[in-house]
Amino acid sequence: MSDYVQHRFIKPDTVEVREYQISLAKQAASENCLVVLPTGLGKTTVALHVIAEYLSKGTGGILFMAPTRVLANQHYEFLKNNLTIEDIALLTGEDTVTKRKKLWANSVICATPEITKNDLDRGIVSIDQFVLVIFDEAHRTVGDYAYSSIAHRFASSGARIMGMTATLPSEKEKATEIITTLRVASVAERNESSPDVTPYIQKTDTEWIKVELPHEMKEVQFYLRKALAVQHNELQRCGLRLSGNVSLSQLLRSRDFVLRQNRRAAKSLFTAIRLHYALNILESHGITSFLRFCDRTREKKGAGIKDLFENDSNFLRALAYAKDAQAKGIEHSKIVKLAEIIKIIQGKAIVFTSYRDSVDIIHQKLVEMG
Repeated sequence: MSDYVQHRFIKPDTVEVREYQISLAKQAASENCLVVLPTGLGKTTVALHVIAEYLSKGTGGILFMAPTRVLANQHYEFLKNNLTIEDIALLTGEDTVTKRKKLWANSVICATPEITKNDLDRGIVSIDQFVLVIFDEAHRTVGDYAYSSIAHRFASSGARIMGMTATLPSEKEKATEIITTLRVASVAERNESSPDVTPYIQKTDTEWIKVELPHEMKEVQFYLRKALAVQHNELQRCGLRLSGNVSLSQLLRSRDFVLRQNRRAAKSLFTAIRLHYALNILESHGITSFLRFCDRTREKKGAGIKDLFENDSNFLRALAYAKDAQAKGIEHSKIVKLAEIIKIIQGKAIVFTSYRDSVDIIHQKLVEMG
């Protein structure tokens, strides 16, 4: 039988006692801290413990930021379901300025960094009203993302800073930038192998199943790779030093240098980045997800987009082959394999996918396959 957390600001019989979460929360409450905890192990519950502790102090408000409205809303619902207080607010850009002025007066605020930064700029809210500021998905605190600006503002305040992420970037420079910008004194980390976590991990058997892409997808893949090769060659001609096997992460790391010191390479760089994303989506999620990504990209404004969709013969051929494949009802071959697996499973199954568009496609195809 599970034991539940007993705290005057946490509803009874709602939050299971997990020692590693309590330990992480104590560290985060005592000093500016970056909590690194894999997905599914309860980062939001750790935040709940810290929030309850600061509500007990009664010395100021709490700001809980997440990078998307969907995620901010999830945190809002979680806190409403688990905290004993009522004055918890969700702020979005859809709220009027007048309404937001009132909402900022609540004890706990869930918001995106964009709306937080904008309202700080407008003077609608002050950094002085918060004693605890939480940055979810804290690995985004790099470059000119809104998290960085907000963190700099709170540097002069006495607020406790808590960052949360599933993983720290592998690049040392980026990890250092996050830690420095957030002014964290420590990194509190756990993983599935940590002794105080293993009692809560269910044993799983993992099996990797490889599938062959259909011929029609390989045609799209071929012309996307040709389009990428052209952009890589152009980047090298512009003086960018690239390894033989150019990766997306290598291109992303080149952005700051190109924008500061090699502007003539910008068009090819951003075109190559888009092509890498397109190729990854095709290979991982299939034809329809690829075409939807292309449709969204076409509507954006950015360096090289018009030229890519109007003049890049390799990319245009990839698009044409993809549309033909879609008209034939062809999708990723892993969906057929998935249907085979589900048919032999006794009981219920959960299918996870990392890309939003593919959820609809997988559901539709599985229904069609009966």
